[in-house]
Amino acid sequence: MAAVNAADPYGADFRLDLSVKYQVSDPFSVTLFCQNLAATGDSKRYSYDAGVNGITPYRVAFVEEPTVVGLRADYKF
Repeated sequence: MAAVNAADPYGADFRLDLSVKYQVSDPFSVTLFCQNLAATGDSKRYSYDAGVNGITPYRVAFVEEPTVVGLRADYKF
């Protein structure tokens, strides 16, 4: 638990995400989205692996959330 407390993972965490949807025609739309454009802190997510045995002594991890940009196309029949 000392590693978890040293990283202070329990504070407030705010992220900025954005999405824009454009209706090209009646059945067809396109969505552009961006995740984690801006974040407070160092943009890390706390992870703990409980496991099923005591072989792994260190099960705490901090995963950094990347900035993601994506495009989605929808066509409704």
